[in-house]
Amino acid sequence: MDRVGWILLLLAGLASMPGLPGPPTAAAESSRLRDRRVTAGPMGDLEIVSPDEVAPEDRDARSDVREPSGSLASRGIAGPRATEKEQFSLFADQLRKLWGSIPTYSPVNGRSRLTSGFGWRPSPFSGKREFHGGIDLAAARGTSIVAPADGIVERAFVDPASGLVVVLEHGNGMETVYGHLDRISVWEGKDVKRGEPLGTLGSTGWRSTGPHVHYAVKIEGKYVNPRRYLFENENPAGPLSQR
Repeated sequence: MDRVGWILLLLAGLASMPGLPGPPTAAAESSRLRDRRVTAGPMGDLEIVSPDEVAPEDRDARSDVREPSGSLASRGIAGPRATEKEQFSLFADQLRKLWGSIPTYSPVNGRSRLTSGFGWRPSPFSGKREFHGGIDLAAARGTSIVAPADGIVERAFVDPASGLVVVLEHGNGMETVYGHLDRISVWEGKDVKRGEPLGTLGSTGWRSTGPHVHYAVKIEGKYVNPRRYLFENENPAGPLSQR
């Protein structure tokens, strides 16, 4: 689907979409910030997930689009007291924020190869069938990993299997995960914009078979196929190329 199709789809869905969360209070923001760059604490295996953790429509790794649901009117965007110009301005602002929070960039700042897709696959270690909860994008070690959308760094930690990991929260129940990083350049609680560096691509963690980033997208706690949200030419540094 091209950009125009996506925008039309978003416009059609805004009427049933929950309002985006407002900016955090000073107290909440202070509690989220950390004075360390990386925190330790296992999160479990990010690459193998139970089918119960996968959105039902993605259990067969289909490529259809899933949008959040809710009520725009509950946020006071439209109402009899607002003028037509005010309604349009508020609507346009919500649309810009929504678009900015959708992970349309490739997280790899430059060309990358898709070395493992989303869904069922033979394990590269045991050969047994397993569900891969993201996609693997290979590139040169040290390549910059960037935020594919605006968000807040929810976690930055070390995991034995997935190495250095960053988790971004984008609002509307959406999160993105980046595993096997060589270096992390952000900290928990930091606001990031689309295209801002998160760290560098590496091969950390015992489940890595070579330099790549394990990239996952979750909506309301369920893993979904990241490729449904990628526009190949969206990242100005270079598109995603499939091996």
